[in-house]
Amino acid sequence: MDRPELQYYFDFSSPYAYLGACRIESIAQSVNARLVWKPILLGGVFKHLGGPMVPLMAGPQVKQDYTMTDMRRWAQYFNIPFNWPSEFPMNTIKALRIAIQLENPAVFIQRTYRAYWAEDQDINDPDTLAALLSDLGMSQELLDRTADPVVKQMLIDATQEAIDIGIFGAPTCAVGGELYFGQDRFQFVKAAVERHTP
Repeated sequence: MDRPELQYYFDFSSPYAYLGACRIESIAQSVNARLVWKPILLGGVFKHLGGPMVPLMAGPQVKQDYTMTDMRRWAQYFNIPFNWPSEFPMNTIKALRIAIQLENPAVFIQRTYRAYWAEDQDINDPDTLAALLSDLGMSQELLDRTADPVVKQMLIDATQEAIDIGIFGAPTCAVGGELYFGQDRFQFVKAAVERHTP
């Protein structure tokens, strides 16, 4: 029996995508879905939409304050390590270009998310990325190839694909052509997978 596909669109720059990434693998396993990680550049999505480039920082101060509280509540509820990084927003292009090269990127994605959102590491710094790859036993060529035009185009194309199907933020899950925005919609994602299971 074919397993239904669960696509997870993300950018390392999104704290909510981090909180979702920490749970999406277990969600997929619970409904026997094939999880497909979909790195995208949120800045490219936001630019296309013509809205603020950092939506988290665009609203009134009271909403920004509440958002910070909300993220900490979610992290505490799911026992996810979370510390607001000293540099935000973060340029995530190199990390995304590494992830998009990998056939099985889950380990790199989880480690990079943790480095930024729990350990306050600069994931735009090549030395930091080199160290992460080394720790994971992955080739440094992945970092070298982030300057390759072919790899650059892969991320551009992936971001355009996200725009074309109506994605406006991260995380967004896609199941059978249906979109579910937010790490707090996973119950709907599970139900969608079950509907699309042969």
